[in-house]
Amino acid sequence: MIIDNYENYKAIVKVLSTKRKGLTRQEIIDASNITNGGGLSRMLTELEESSFIKSFLPFNKEKKDTLYRLVDEYSVFYYQFNPQKNPAGSFIKASISPKYKSWAGFAFESLCIKHSYRIKKALGISGIFSTESSFYFKGTKKEAGFQIDLLIDRSDNSINICEMKFYGKEYELSKSESETLRKRRELFRGKTATKKYLINTLISTYGLKVNANSTGVIDKVVVMDQLF
Repeated sequence: MIIDNYENYKAIVKVLSTKRKGLTRQEIIDASNITNGGGLSRMLTELEESSFIKSFLPFNKEKKDTLYRLVDEYSVFYYQFNPQKNPAGSFIKASISPKYKSWAGFAFESLCIKHSYRIKKALGISGIFSTESSFYFKGTKKEAGFQIDLLIDRSDNSINICEMKFYGKEYELSKSESETLRKRRELFRGKTATKKYLINTLISTYGLKVNANSTGVIDKVVVMDQLF
């Protein structure tokens, strides 16, 4: 049970609630004013063991680049809407706002990351050794940045590039989204120089509505029911 220095634990969770992609150890220190040292390592370990956060190493990065992401469902909700400070019924009003959509997307991504072993089972790759990571390219003056929140790097010379989408019905890919996913796959190949087979994988609430934009772009689909 976490008791000592609970304010520091709370501070870590709070700063992680602001960044969907997660934060490095140094970024947590800078944002929370918690001092660097063994105490921080212990707190991060205990928060992960308590399923509040999840750590993962970005693709082809060193240990110091490890990202910590908030995955506790209630904490994600609390720091978006803070029910203690909002009057009764305010969430119903917020449910049609952009803020709600942002929270729902964040919460769904966290759910997927927590249940990555279920994703692997749904894809039929449970028996293949794999590691999970993310990828983030900051961008330059000439190139736009991009990020991938979940990569499944497999020992069978393949990588699943996972796109996680919370949607109220079957997800229908638009032409611009199709181009973005197609381009992102090739940008990832170019930035990492990987020779592995890249598999665009959609994880969504109710699956994919196949159309001309998804053909040749989405290779695998996992639905929310398969996460449980």
